[in-house]
Amino acid sequence: HFHQYRRLLRGSAIARERLTTLDREIAEAERALTDAEAGTDTEVAAPAGSVAQRPPRRRAAPAHRSYRVFRSLGGQAIWVGRAGEDNAALTFQVARPHHLWMHARGVPGAHVVVPLDRGEEVGQETLLDAAHLALHFSRLAGEPRGEVAWTRARLVKRVKGGAPGQVTYSGEKVLSVRVEPSRIERLLRSREEASP
Repeated sequence: HFHQYRRLLRGSAIARERLTTLDREIAEAERALTDAEAGTDTEVAAPAGSVAQRPPRRRAAPAHRSYRVFRSLGGQAIWVGRAGEDNAALTFQVARPHHLWMHARGVPGAHVVVPLDRGEEVGQETLLDAAHLALHFSRLAGEPRGEVAWTRARLVKRVKGGAPGQVTYSGEKVLSVRVEPSRIERLLRSREEASP
Protein backbone atom coordinates (compact mmCIF):
# COMPACT_ATOMS: atom_id res chain seq x y z
CA HIS A 1 0.00 0.00 0.00
CA PHE A 2 2.89 2.32 0.79
CA HIS A 3 4.36 1.92 -2.72
CA GLN A 4 0.97 2.52 -4.30
CA TYR A 5 0.53 5.63 -2.12
CA ARG A 6 3.94 7.00 -3.23
CA ARG A 7 3.18 6.30 -6.90
CA LEU A 8 -0.19 8.07 -6.65
CA LEU A 9 1.47 11.00 -4.89
CA ARG A 10 4.02 11.37 -7.73
CA GLY A 11 1.21 11.06 -10.32
CA SER A 12 -0.80 13.71 -8.51
CA ALA A 13 2.13 16.17 -8.65
CA ILE A 14 2.59 15.51 -12.39
CA ALA A 15 -1.15 15.96 -12.99
CA ARG A 16 -1.13 19.32 -11.13
CA GLU A 17 1.83 20.47 -13.25
CA ARG A 18 0.06 19.45 -16.47
CA LEU A 19 -3.13 21.17 -15.35
CA THR A 20 -1.25 24.42 -14.76
CA THR A 21 0.34 24.19 -18.21
CA LEU A 22 -3.03 23.47 -19.85
CA ASP A 23 -4.69 26.38 -18.02
CA ARG A 24 -1.96 28.69 -19.33
CA GLU A 25 -2.33 27.36 -22.90
CA ILE A 26 -6.13 27.72 -22.75
CA ALA A 27 -5.81 31.34 -21.59
CA GLU A 28 -3.37 32.09 -24.46
CA ALA A 29 -5.66 30.38 -26.98
CA GLU A 30 -8.70 32.33 -25.72
CA ARG A 31 -6.75 35.59 -26.06
CA ALA A 32 -5.74 34.65 -29.61
CA LEU A 33 -9.34 33.74 -30.46
CA THR A 34 -10.61 37.04 -29.07
CA ASP A 35 -8.00 38.90 -31.14
CA ALA A 36 -8.92 36.93 -34.26
CA GLU A 37 -12.65 37.53 -33.81
CA ALA A 38 -12.00 41.23 -33.20
CA GLY A 39 -10.19 41.31 -36.54
CA THR A 40 -6.83 42.49 -35.22
CA ASP A 41 -3.73 41.80 -37.26
CA THR A 42 -1.73 40.23 -34.44
CA GLU A 43 -0.05 36.98 -35.29
CA VAL A 44 -1.40 33.92 -33.57
CA ALA A 45 1.58 32.07 -32.18
CA ALA A 46 1.73 28.60 -30.71
CA PRO A 47 1.61 28.65 -26.91
CA ALA A 48 5.04 28.80 -25.29
CA GLY A 49 6.55 25.40 -24.78
CA SER A 50 4.06 23.64 -27.01
CA VAL A 51 5.07 21.44 -29.90
CA ALA A 52 4.40 22.96 -33.31
CA GLN A 53 1.34 21.32 -34.78
CA ARG A 54 0.70 20.76 -38.43
CA PRO A 55 -1.90 23.12 -39.91
CA PRO A 56 -5.46 21.87 -40.04
CA ARG A 57 -6.23 19.74 -43.05
CA ARG A 58 -8.11 21.71 -45.69
CA ARG A 59 -11.00 20.15 -47.48
CA ALA A 60 -10.09 19.37 -51.07
CA ALA A 61 -11.60 21.82 -53.50
CA PRO A 62 -13.65 20.28 -56.28
CA ALA A 63 -11.94 19.92 -59.69
CA HIS A 64 -14.47 22.30 -61.27
CA ARG A 65 -16.54 25.04 -59.71
CA SER A 66 -19.63 23.31 -58.35
CA TYR A 67 -21.81 26.39 -58.40
CA ARG A 68 -22.93 29.40 -60.41
CA VAL A 69 -22.39 32.93 -59.08
CA PHE A 70 -25.11 35.55 -59.24
CA ARG A 71 -25.19 39.05 -57.72
CA SER A 72 -27.94 40.55 -55.59
CA LEU A 73 -29.19 44.08 -56.23
CA GLY A 74 -26.64 45.32 -53.66
CA GLY A 75 -23.76 43.37 -55.25
CA GLN A 76 -23.67 40.48 -52.73
CA ALA A 77 -22.54 37.17 -54.24
CA ILE A 78 -25.10 34.34 -54.27
CA TRP A 79 -23.85 30.84 -55.04
CA VAL A 80 -26.23 28.34 -56.65
CA GLY A 81 -25.41 24.63 -56.91
CA ARG A 82 -25.77 22.77 -60.19
CA ALA A 83 -26.90 19.20 -59.37
CA GLY A 84 -26.64 16.45 -56.72
CA GLU A 85 -22.87 16.07 -56.28
CA ASP A 86 -22.25 19.74 -57.01
CA ASN A 87 -24.86 20.73 -54.42
CA ALA A 88 -23.02 18.56 -51.89
CA ALA A 89 -19.67 20.10 -52.83
CA LEU A 90 -21.09 23.62 -52.49
CA THR A 91 -22.67 22.91 -49.10
CA PHE A 92 -19.97 20.79 -47.49
CA GLN A 93 -16.71 21.91 -49.14
CA VAL A 94 -17.18 25.50 -50.26
CA ALA A 95 -19.64 27.02 -47.78
CA ARG A 96 -18.35 28.05 -44.36
CA PRO A 97 -20.38 27.22 -41.24
CA HIS A 98 -21.61 30.81 -40.80
CA HIS A 99 -22.77 31.24 -44.42
CA LEU A 100 -26.50 31.37 -45.15
CA TRP A 101 -27.90 28.22 -46.81
CA MET A 102 -31.24 28.02 -48.68
CA HIS A 103 -33.35 25.46 -50.48
CA ALA A 104 -36.82 25.38 -52.03
CA ARG A 105 -38.97 23.73 -49.39
CA GLY A 106 -40.28 20.22 -50.02
CA VAL A 107 -39.02 19.76 -53.58
CA PRO A 108 -35.75 18.81 -55.27
CA GLY A 109 -33.64 21.78 -56.27
CA ALA A 110 -30.36 23.63 -56.07
CA HIS A 111 -28.60 24.45 -52.83
CA VAL A 112 -28.17 28.21 -52.55
CA VAL A 113 -25.48 29.80 -50.38
CA VAL A 114 -25.03 33.45 -49.46
CA PRO A 115 -21.44 33.93 -48.27
CA LEU A 116 -21.41 36.22 -45.24
CA ASP A 117 -18.75 37.39 -42.83
CA ARG A 118 -18.87 35.85 -39.36
CA GLY A 119 -21.63 37.60 -37.38
CA GLU A 120 -22.99 39.42 -40.46
CA GLU A 121 -26.73 39.37 -41.04
CA VAL A 122 -28.22 39.07 -44.51
CA GLY A 123 -30.05 42.09 -45.96
CA GLN A 124 -33.72 41.80 -46.89
CA GLU A 125 -33.16 42.33 -50.63
CA THR A 126 -30.33 39.79 -50.74
CA LEU A 127 -32.51 37.30 -48.87
CA LEU A 128 -35.32 37.78 -51.41
CA ASP A 129 -32.90 37.52 -54.34
CA ALA A 130 -31.43 34.26 -52.99
CA ALA A 131 -34.92 32.88 -52.33
CA HIS A 132 -35.95 33.66 -55.90
CA LEU A 133 -32.89 31.79 -57.20
CA ALA A 134 -33.67 28.81 -54.93
CA LEU A 135 -37.18 28.65 -56.41
CA HIS A 136 -36.03 29.24 -59.99
CA PHE A 137 -33.51 26.36 -59.80
CA SER A 138 -35.97 23.87 -58.30
CA ARG A 139 -39.03 21.89 -59.38
CA LEU A 140 -41.07 24.99 -58.48
CA ALA A 141 -39.58 26.95 -61.40
CA GLY A 142 -42.35 28.80 -63.21
CA GLU A 143 -44.77 28.66 -60.26
CA PRO A 144 -46.16 31.99 -59.02
CA ARG A 145 -45.42 31.19 -55.34
CA GLY A 146 -43.19 28.98 -53.27
CA GLU A 147 -41.60 28.47 -49.89
CA VAL A 148 -37.87 28.59 -49.22
CA ALA A 149 -36.21 27.23 -46.08
CA TRP A 150 -33.04 28.94 -44.89
CA THR A 151 -30.55 28.36 -42.10
CA ARG A 152 -26.81 28.54 -41.43
CA ALA A 153 -24.64 26.07 -43.35
CA ARG A 154 -23.37 24.50 -40.10
CA LEU A 155 -26.91 23.21 -39.44
CA VAL A 156 -27.08 21.27 -42.72
CA LYS A 157 -26.20 17.55 -42.55
CA ARG A 158 -25.87 14.82 -45.14
CA VAL A 159 -28.53 12.12 -45.20
CA LYS A 160 -26.74 8.88 -44.33
CA GLY A 161 -27.05 6.57 -47.31
CA GLY A 162 -28.96 9.24 -49.26
CA ALA A 163 -28.37 10.45 -52.78
CA PRO A 164 -25.63 13.04 -53.35
CA GLY A 165 -26.91 16.46 -52.29
CA GLN A 166 -29.70 15.01 -50.14
CA VAL A 167 -29.60 16.75 -46.76
CA THR A 168 -31.44 17.44 -43.56
CA TYR A 169 -31.26 20.73 -41.70
CA SER A 170 -32.35 22.30 -38.46
CA GLY A 171 -32.97 25.79 -37.10
CA GLU A 172 -34.57 26.79 -40.38
CA LYS A 173 -36.77 29.78 -41.07
CA VAL A 174 -39.28 29.65 -43.90
CA LEU A 175 -39.80 32.44 -46.37
CA SER A 176 -43.02 32.45 -48.41
CA VAL A 177 -42.22 34.07 -51.75
CA ARG A 178 -44.45 35.54 -54.43
CA VAL A 179 -42.22 35.25 -57.50
CA GLU A 180 -41.33 38.51 -59.24
CA PRO A 181 -40.38 37.73 -62.87
CA SER A 182 -38.45 41.01 -63.18
CA ARG A 183 -36.31 40.05 -60.17
CA ILE A 184 -35.55 36.64 -61.72
CA GLU A 185 -34.56 38.30 -65.02
CA ARG A 186 -32.25 40.76 -63.26
CA LEU A 187 -30.61 37.94 -61.28
CA LEU A 188 -30.11 35.74 -64.35
CA ARG A 189 -28.46 38.68 -66.15
CA SER A 190 -26.09 39.12 -63.18
CA ARG A 191 -24.58 35.64 -63.59
CA GLU A 192 -20.80 35.69 -63.53
CA GLU A 193 -18.83 33.58 -65.93
CA ALA A 194 -15.58 32.52 -64.30
CA SER A 195 -13.09 29.70 -64.33
CA PRO A 196 -13.13 27.17 -61.45
